[in-house]
Amino acid sequence: MKKLIWLLVIGALVGGAIVYQKFGTATVAITSEPAGGVVWIDGRRIGTSPTGKEPVSSGKHLITIEHSTFAPYDYQFSIAVGNHLDHHALLKPGKATMVLVSNPKGAWIEVDGKRLDAITPYRYDTESGTFQVTMGQPERRPVTKEVMLNNGATEEVNIDLNPDPHGSLRVIAPGGAKIEIVGADLPYKHGVRIPIGEYTLRVTSAGFDPVEQRIKIVGGDNSVRVDMVRHYGELRVEFSPAEAEITVNGNRYVSPMRLPTGTVEVRGRGLGYRSQTKRVNLGTGGATTKIALQEMRVTAGERLRDRLKSGRNAPEMTLVPAGEFRMGNDAGAAGERPAHTVRHLVPFAISVTEVTVDDYLAFTTATGRVVDKRLDVTLKDHPVTYVSWDDAVAYAKWLTQKTGATYRLPTENEWEYAVKAGTTSVWYFGADASDLCAHGNVADQALKTKFREWTVVNCDDGSIRMNSVGRYSSNAWGLKDVYGNASEWVLDCGRTTYGSTTKTASSPVIDMSCEGHGFRGGSWDSPAEETNSSNRAVGSSANGDRGIRLVREL
Repeated sequence: MKKLIWLLVIGALVGGAIVYQKFGTATVAITSEPAGGVVWIDGRRIGTSPTGKEPVSSGKHLITIEHSTFAPYDYQFSIAVGNHLDHHALLKPGKATMVLVSNPKGAWIEVDGKRLDAITPYRYDTESGTFQVTMGQPERRPVTKEVMLNNGATEEVNIDLNPDPHGSLRVIAPGGAKIEIVGADLPYKHGVRIPIGEYTLRVTSAGFDPVEQRIKIVGGDNSVRVDMVRHYGELRVEFSPAEAEITVNGNRYVSPMRLPTGTVEVRGRGLGYRSQTKRVNLGTGGATTKIALQEMRVTAGERLRDRLKSGRNAPEMTLVPAGEFRMGNDAGAAGERPAHTVRHLVPFAISVTEVTVDDYLAFTTATGRVVDKRLDVTLKDHPVTYVSWDDAVAYAKWLTQKTGATYRLPTENEWEYAVKAGTTSVWYFGADASDLCAHGNVADQALKTKFREWTVVNCDDGSIRMNSVGRYSSNAWGLKDVYGNASEWVLDCGRTTYGSTTKTASSPVIDMSCEGHGFRGGSWDSPAEETNSSNRAVGSSANGDRGIRLVREL
């Protein structure tokens, strides 16, 4: 009987154990991205991910996953008896540091192909993981190294950069040629440094046969001449009027004209005609173009006035006809000699008076340009002064934008041509300085009442200092105040040398690089010799007796 009882007890225990194993536990399977993480459940290592079904008791548990290049992962879960959990862990990168060092130092750095804004030595904080690190320097071979950074690690990456011998290259080829170095991953420029070796040089240029030439680069300087076969074509220009002056690329046209192929510039000019310019594509088969100049009829002294987009009037202008004159004065100062003939083929307009304070303030108010503190802005009908050459150029450009017409400073020869108005005397009214006071505000007897030691003209213009514009007589073409009051900036650099030959006035060029620019006409404090029509002066800054007169192109 006792034996039977013990057998029953043992059977109950075994059966209970089987029931507990079947119905008293749960299971969990764990995967991770990336795989290969060491998996722990409640501090018990169960293997690496992915794992099989791992039995766990019902209740709360903690999954921990460790991976060398990712941050530790923790996940807490609860599970009931008999349940199963599939858990996928997305591992996040950890933090790490690379100390980037090169020999020699100062190398550029790329990490996974991205250039860092730094040079070696450099401390680079990043995520953990595996990286491709490249370092390089000019004329040293770049080196790439794979670096694995564990979470929390600080790793020194030290790379030696070996020399990569280079030579410089200068290619002598026709101007404008496109030069390519086949096999070198860099654009060509004169003196470019490229690794020693052999390359193919490809040279192309409009109007030439292309050339491919094998070259060898050695240490030091390399100079290569590329001879190219030029293409030519014949250009014919049909033009009117018959007396028109025709130039091709700046050279006088002779019919027919054999020229290198490509784009050529044909320009036609004639006295009293509007100039015309054409660009012609000249091929080996030749080309013909036509220039028909349109006559420009103007009445000297006729007035015109543009309106700004704001509704305000621009300064009043007077028309100046085409023609020629003697510029300079053989009996004058050294800068006025030699006198020579200048031909103005195209009429233009020039402002009747100097630009007033009121006109100039409209510009500064609209643009925010600074006004010199020394300028009395209440004298609105006086010439604007304390303006630099740059200020004057900026004002003319503003008028151009606001009117649609082209405004600029006059060239020296335009200024003198307009002032002389067909005369050849010292002043447009004659040679007697005592007549100056009827035509301008200069250093005179009125001024001498204030400045007694000054040399003055023997006449009285009624003004001690500067006065309002337009008070005195005009010349034959309607210009006023050309002598005295305020001298006037011109476009040219100061006092370029005159030549004795006849010349045609060239297209004006605004040259900002001059150390000083010319100004003309003298001012309220100028003696007679500084006011004559051919007198030349040069300055580089603003002052209280220098202002603006404008040209408007027609």
